[in-house]
Amino acid sequence: MMARKHKEGQVAIFLVLILAGLTLLFALNVDIFTSSRSKIRLQNAADASALALARWQGTTLNMIGDLNIAHLAAICQSNVNAISGAVQLQSRLAFIGPTIGFKAANEIAEKNGVRISEDMTLAARLVSEFMDEGYRRMLDVVIRDGIRAGVDNAAILRAGCVDPRTDPDFYEAIRNRDFRTLCCRYNGGGHRLPEIPSGAPDPEEIMLSGVNACFGNIGIGWENGSLYSGYIGDLADMARDCGVDDTVVNSLALTTNATLFTVRQWCVYDQSEWRDLPGDFSFSRFPWLTPLRDEYNVCGGSATVRIEGSVSLASLAAQTNFIAAQAAAKALGHVNGRKVTSVTPSIVLPSFPRTRLLPFGPGAAGRYGMANLNHIRSMLGLLGMPGGINSYLHLLDEYSSESFRNAAETWYSQHGHSDADGCRPPGKGTERGGGTPYGI
Repeated sequence: MMARKHKEGQVAIFLVLILAGLTLLFALNVDIFTSSRSKIRLQNAADASALALARWQGTTLNMIGDLNIAHLAAICQSNVNAISGAVQLQSRLAFIGPTIGFKAANEIAEKNGVRISEDMTLAARLVSEFMDEGYRRMLDVVIRDGIRAGVDNAAILRAGCVDPRTDPDFYEAIRNRDFRTLCCRYNGGGHRLPEIPSGAPDPEEIMLSGVNACFGNIGIGWENGSLYSGYIGDLADMARDCGVDDTVVNSLALTTNATLFTVRQWCVYDQSEWRDLPGDFSFSRFPWLTPLRDEYNVCGGSATVRIEGSVSLASLAAQTNFIAAQAAAKALGHVNGRKVTSVTPSIVLPSFPRTRLLPFGPGAAGRYGMANLNHIRSMLGLLGMPGGINSYLHLLDEYSSESFRNAAETWYSQHGHSDADGCRPPGKGTERGGGTPYGI
């Protein structure tokens, strides 16, 4: 009798263990299903948000291009007031258009059930403090409702274009005399210190563009018309290609008013951003999911979005799983069938009819955006927090000093390109924030 009761007890224990295992397996399946569904939902929200921002980037460029045609027409009519009005509107659109896109991206994220990210909201507020009052008021309209879709400051295809002064690691490398980092990360493996613009810039000049929105940068600049005095005929042809009547804009009228044409400022593509990707760009380091099509082979005009969320886990009591989704979209354009980067002169004209998602995998978003709050805190700390500006200026002075240059030359002489410990680009995934050695 006792033996039978003992066996019954063993069976009961065995059944309890089986039930516990089945319960855990069921909970794991629930977690997998819930996490997968949440990830898909977040990815769909990120895709839709990125497309919304990119559409507004394209729309903004089209409107700015329309105003350049209006500028040409005003020159033909010698209408100085109309010229000034067009230029002022372009300047405002460079901030208003992308900011509306930023708001649209967040509204779409909200409709998809994405929660507010306190970190990304704080990052947006920190960045807005460095902008002029007018743009800060526009950003406040977006920020006051909370940020759900964080937009990177740097375009995803700005390979090699990032000013090292905008990276806290650059100053840390100066402080530690880390010549390998200076050589590999900021000079592409070049056997010398990277060149940076002379003089100490205003914080706004190096952290944020002075003529573009900081979230959804459209990559435009301003240049004097004298640089385009040899393209008057081409501009008249481009206006005609865009559907403008010859009686409104023609070469004769522009040539007659050549002085008015050259002394005025023109809105153009920023050549540092709107260009083909470098020929030596390492696509093996960038997680493309499909072969790169030629229409994507253009720097500038990209919108990168990050969305964050969390899922409660059933298999682990009181545990949550952090999830994030990234997406990038691009306004694709042409002028009369010609690729944007091949258009000469680089005056913005209406040429962006399509928007497409960029085919990249997780971890490809820029290091310089709202997703990297620590970076923004560090950079703004160098520039704007108590004592920060003095540290920033001191390190730049040290970088340009003769003793620092001599120390760098000594290091370079001992660590050539053939040396295993020498100056060589770091491997994939070595940079903070999932970036690449190309500053993307």
